[in-house]
Amino acid sequence: MEPTSGMMVTPHVRLVRELGRGGMGSVWLADHLTLGAPVAVKLIAAELRGRQREVLARFQREASAAARIASPHVVRTFDQGFTSTGMPYIVMELLVGETLAARIARAGRLDLAETRAVITQVASALGDAHALGIIHRDIKPENVFLVEDGTGIFVKVLDFGIAKEREAVLSLTATGMVFGTPTYMSPEQLDSTRDVDERTDLWALGVLAYTALTGREPFAGSSTLEVSLAVMKGSFVPPSQHVPDLPGGLDAWFARALALEKAARFASAEEMVDAFVAACDEAKPPPSPNTLEPRSPLAKTVVLVPPAVDTTPPLAAPKITQPLRSSRNPIAALIVVAGLALGALGITLTYWLATPTAPEATAEEPADPRSATTASSTSPVPSSSATADDETTVAVAGGSYWVGCRADRHRVCFDDEKPAFEARVKAFRIMRHEVTVAEYRACVRAEACPPAGRGPGCFAARTDVDRYPINCVDWRSAAAYCAFRGMRLPTEIEWEVAALGEAHRDFPWGSDPPSCTRTVMRGDDECADGPQPVGSRSEDRSWVGAMDMGGNLREWTASDYAPYPGGHVDASDGKVNRGGSFEMGAAQFDTSHTRRVDPPTLARADLGFRCVTIE
Repeated sequence: MEPTSGMMVTPHVRLVRELGRGGMGSVWLADHLTLGAPVAVKLIAAELRGRQREVLARFQREASAAARIASPHVVRTFDQGFTSTGMPYIVMELLVGETLAARIARAGRLDLAETRAVITQVASALGDAHALGIIHRDIKPENVFLVEDGTGIFVKVLDFGIAKEREAVLSLTATGMVFGTPTYMSPEQLDSTRDVDERTDLWALGVLAYTALTGREPFAGSSTLEVSLAVMKGSFVPPSQHVPDLPGGLDAWFARALALEKAARFASAEEMVDAFVAACDEAKPPPSPNTLEPRSPLAKTVVLVPPAVDTTPPLAAPKITQPLRSSRNPIAALIVVAGLALGALGITLTYWLATPTAPEATAEEPADPRSATTASSTSPVPSSSATADDETTVAVAGGSYWVGCRADRHRVCFDDEKPAFEARVKAFRIMRHEVTVAEYRACVRAEACPPAGRGPGCFAARTDVDRYPINCVDWRSAAAYCAFRGMRLPTEIEWEVAALGEAHRDFPWGSDPPSCTRTVMRGDDECADGPQPVGSRSEDRSWVGAMDMGGNLREWTASDYAPYPGGHVDASDGKVNRGGSFEMGAAQFDTSHTRRVDPPTLARADLGFRCVTIE
């Protein structure tokens, strides 16, 4: 059976129209009915489903690898499986922008600041993949996507379809199988030797950097054989001969990045990018107006679908935008989903973005959440009838608590959750439930809060959901509500302490995996369809009695995204949110120590909040 418009891939995902077709299958624009947001669906070609085991394995490997790598620079996978007719599918985020290949073809080459941003972010994705033992094996401009988020470029690495764990790569290359694109394949990859490892990806990153900076590939030829021979020979023209104003140190960097012998190259993505940045800093040309500096505070504030939303002033209703629908500022964009056949498939469509400047927040923020010790903050004077009370809040004792991920207690630790540390918190009270629709509506009526978004998947316009958690509110709206109650948003440390306490397992209920009886999540037919009234799952109860900290909606915190003490991740102006949500399945379900980040101007259908007050 061939896919058609209107076909239900899952009970929650309906195909809208085909975006493109390639050798391995087709990519479709689809509606996620629960979230009311567009997603991309990749379907394998009918003629390949029953005949080529490797094609199916590659398809499933792509989804598995992308789901395992917790990097903002890897395409997010929401779901994978088989339709009722046996058709394999992957549900993925929808990206808006263009591939690096398209950018180079359009602009000729990238300037130094743009290249620095791209290389740093690709290296970040590769570093996260390599930490899990995953080697991409096909890094090239067609598999590097430049997301346009209204403020600059944000990089996503595409197509983990030929990615392998390191042990599997050694086994495959021993059989003589060659994977990749010749121009971007390392000498050992072309030679099908047994010692292909992470440095194969780093070689390709060096070729990619050269191509971006100069608009030329370092190893050229009129045929695959000629290109392969050029790679194996290892000689190339230093990039400064093509672009004379490049910093002198970059020639030496490329000589090491593209060394024939692996031992002479950079040992890790982190070492490679640090050396690149150091070489770039020898000369600092004016930054490109559309470039996100790779280590800037905004480097992790990409808009992830679902759902995409517009930026808004803090006291105006967050506008839930509909991708592919007109608004004020038109830009031509390319919607691309991970590769079909040997590379990424590009489909040209029109997308409209509105990006008004957001004024500064008026609510006072809590103490700097980057400190290991939280402190109380001065709250605005609340309405006398809207203060916190013991019926709606639960007490958390002050003291020292573990924060972050510990190998002795947790199954999976991501880089930004490490190292675990002891944080001393003051006693505080946290809301027993997420803020409900009825509670937020009262704040709107008092003209203390902006209206919540009313787009698809949002609850504000409905009259039958008073006990559901309010969603589609941006960070400033959440902060305004907490101020109205004489409270504030919790820091992420306070949130984690309230959820996990001294036991500090993966979830409020312990270490057992999430299920539809324990929490509100996505699953089979027995699971709830979308968010549920607060407190619906009695097992989703923290040690202090706070409900739904495991699932239902993710929750805003007061904290900026920053490394833990002793950590090494890049900081961001985005705000941390915590917890799992109704749109996460078991494989992707966030633990209570997992950190996510979104721009404070975003309002999402799967994101709510609760408030705290200091005892």
